Amino acid sequence: MTGRRAPGAAVLAALAALAAPAADAQVYKCVDRAGRTTYQQQPCPESQKGGRVELHVGAVPAKDDDDDAELATRSRLKEVAAGMPRALVVQAWGAPQEMRPPRAGEDASEVWVYRRTDLEARVGFRNNVVAWLNHGSEDAAQAAAAAATPRQALVPGRPCATLEADLGPAEGIEEDFDAAVGRRVLHYRWSPTTADNETTFVVCDQGVVASVRHAR
Repeated sequence: MTGRRAPGAAVLAALAALAAPAADAQVYKCVDRAGRTTYQQQPCPESQKGGRVELHVGAVPAKDDDDDAELATRSRLKEVAAGMPRALVVQAWGAPQEMRPPRAGEDASEVWVYRRTDLEARVGFRNNVVAWLNHGSEDAAQAAAAAATPRQALVPGRPCATLEADLGPAEGIEEDFDAAVGRRVLHYRWSPTTADNETTFVVCDQGVVASVRHAR
């Protein structure tokens, strides 16, 4: 009988090195008297309710050794990439300031939010690994969701299967190899319209919008 292959040596080594730092990466959910909720890495003041939130790092899915080594290396370089397990995300960026369920348009089972002076980003997880990441503040993402047209509302993390239903048929669809992620991705293009006077370019990676760009 053939069982599931164990995680590769590269990730096992990375997790062994990560064990102590990950244990120290703590997030506390604090609620003040006005009902405002904040997430921080220090215990809540006595005047606030709350406590420690578990990171739920979880098990590492089986991968090829080459993939393991690349993800472990990128984590040590303080980079987060699609396919990376939670433990390596903590190693790369530390504990998130918020962990929450997905919102409308976020194709994920869980979303981690980083709000720091040196980093503003959202990381979406599916099946315990990174499915997508979006640099930028949540304010910008919420503004996009309230945009006037479907094109202006596009944000990373959205399922690509809904694109043509919402935006109409794309004028161009091309597939090529993206060295940054190590696999083939799809490039969509929509020409300007009366409502949208810019050309819209969308990159889809593993069925999810990875990036959106508008250009004249």
